[in-house]
Amino acid sequence: MAVRPPAAVRAQLAAALGRPVDRRWHLTLAFLGERPDAAPLTEALTAVGRRHAPLALGLAGGGTFGRRVLWTGLSGDLSALTALAQDVRDALGVVEERPFRPHLTLARGNGLVVPAGLRGFASSGWEATEVELVRSHLGRTAEHEVLHRAPLAAQV
Repeated sequence: MAVRPPAAVRAQLAAALGRPVDRRWHLTLAFLGERPDAAPLTEALTAVGRRHAPLALGLAGGGTFGRRVLWTGLSGDLSALTALAQDVRDALGVVEERPFRPHLTLARGNGLVVPAGLRGFASSGWEATEVELVRSHLGRTAEHEVLHRAPLAAQV
């Protein structure tokens, strides 16, 4: 389950990093592992989307998790984003050992450091209006297939 920043925000991130960014990058709300049947997932995700309003978000700053994962953080309505992630996890029966930490993974490797352009970075804001069900196909590179999009449709 994922929220994806729009192209304009990804372009701002690319400028801050000094290199192209991957259009497939997304904010993971819940990792589901291998699920053979997507139908129950799409129904549950659609129901979750009806309970949540669109979110005002932005990308902000960055860091590393143990110098093995480079990330950029999020700004904006983080309490509503955290509630959405928890609702998605509850609806799909996903049990996470770690608490939800809103971030967008930029790279994985050894000895990663935060690029200078990411320090103090703040993108323009955007309105996240949907949640995606994404299937990853792993090989030399990861390919992501969007199986379903559920609008965030609750009225505020």
